[in-house]
Amino acid sequence: MMAVTNPQPLSTFASEEADAPPSFEAHLEAHRQACWAFLVTRTGNHADAQDALQETWIRAHRAWPRYREQGQFRAWLFHIARREAIRITRKRNRTLTEPPSWDLRHELSPDQHAEAQDEHTRVQAAIASLKVHEREAVWLRILQECSFQEIARIQGVPEGTAVSRVRRGLAHCRTLLQPESS
Repeated sequence: MMAVTNPQPLSTFASEEADAPPSFEAHLEAHRQACWAFLVTRTGNHADAQDALQETWIRAHRAWPRYREQGQFRAWLFHIARREAIRITRKRNRTLTEPPSWDLRHELSPDQHAEAQDEHTRVQAAIASLKVHEREAVWLRILQECSFQEIARIQGVPEGTAVSRVRRGLAHCRTLLQPESS
C-alpha cells in the first residue's frame, strides 16, 4: 500500500518570477494536497509525483496570466498536473502496472480489520482491472468529488465521455464486487 504523504511546502517551488498575483499562491495552496494525492495516484510513486507537482506549479505559474476564470481553477490545475504526470511517466519509460492502493479504511479494531481485509482486496482488484482513463475518472469523481464537467476538462474530453468513463468504471466494479451466488 502506498501512503500519500504531504508534499513539500509551496515555497519550495517558487519560480524565478516574483510578480505573480497574490491570489495565485492562495489558489495553489488551496489545491496542493488534492493535486499531490492525484499525482501520487497517477504516477504510482512519490518521486515521480514530486517531480510532476513541481513541473505543474511551474507551468501553472507561467500560464497564470492567460488563465481566464472560465472554469474552476481545480480543473485547470489538474489538467496541467495530468499532462505532467503522463509526460514524466513516458519520459521514464514507465507504465503504471499496479495502481496505488485506495485504502479508505478508517481505524478498525483487529476483528473488524480482519473482516474488512477480504473486501478491501476485492475492491483493490476491481479498481486495478479498470482501464487507466476509467480508473482516473472514477478516482476524480469519488475521492476528489469532481463534477463531470471538471473531469472532462481535466482529461481533455467531452463531458459525455467523462460521464461514460465514470459509469463504465463503476458498473465494471459493481459487476466484479457482486456477491457470488451459491
